[in-house]
Amino acid sequence: MTTNRNLVLAVPLLLTAALFVLLGAALVHGWFGPASAANRYFCEYAQSGLLREPANTVSNLGFVAAGLASAWLLQAEKFHRNENPLTRNPAVAILFASLPILLGFGSMAMHATETDLGGELDLLAMYLVAGFAAAYALRRYFGWGWDGFILAFVLGVLFCEAVGQYRQPVIPVLDYAGDAAFALLIAFTVVVEALNTLQRDIRRENKWGIAALVSFLAAFAAWNFGRNDCPFCRPDSWWQAHALWHLLFALALFFLFLLYVSEHTRAARKR
Repeated sequence: MTTNRNLVLAVPLLLTAALFVLLGAALVHGWFGPASAANRYFCEYAQSGLLREPANTVSNLGFVAAGLASAWLLQAEKFHRNENPLTRNPAVAILFASLPILLGFGSMAMHATETDLGGELDLLAMYLVAGFAAAYALRRYFGWGWDGFILAFVLGVLFCEAVGQYRQPVIPVLDYAGDAAFALLIAFTVVVEALNTLQRDIRRENKWGIAALVSFLAAFAAWNFGRNDCPFCRPDSWWQAHALWHLLFALALFFLFLLYVSEHTRAARKR
């Protein structure tokens, strides 16, 4: 068990190192292909160096920090008295800590290159995060085993990918259908988590859930201010609202982690 617990930090660290190397090599050698004007809608001017959108790229380190901080806290058993899947199941802990890291690098790929492939990786990572949150909420509400969780996780991601194939017309506020599917899955998760609080025997610190929701809503506001059509757009500035979206969303994921690890249920003792 000690060896498995050590992997909770070791795997996310190795994942981070590997993705840094792969992304660096891809940027140097142009593996992502040519930039596309379709991916240039978050205000910042495209630069001529390796990072076409420096501020929007570097700010994704917030996601990496959130994932590694979660992994470190779990590996150090800071919440060992709380019985829940993240504190008792190393595989679940590794999966959760790895998702923000994947999101950070997926978004880096998009903003550093403005390519179609980078955009697809960014969206896939977003769908993985939303799919996990929805499946995890449903598992606890219905008392599913891990098979049910995996099925719901996969279906959530496939739902977003399928909706993302719808290109026209433009969706109000969110523009892209894939973003709308992501937002819908997040909203669904909020509803199920509220039901978990009101109807299920789950003891947890709900202040972290409220903090996660507030942080995400603030992030969504920043996302809207960071678009090209926003009157506050300053493309030549190092201060970019879209970069703030990354940092606030990363903070929301860390608050979500604190909500999860604060849980202590009778059902957890049986698993």
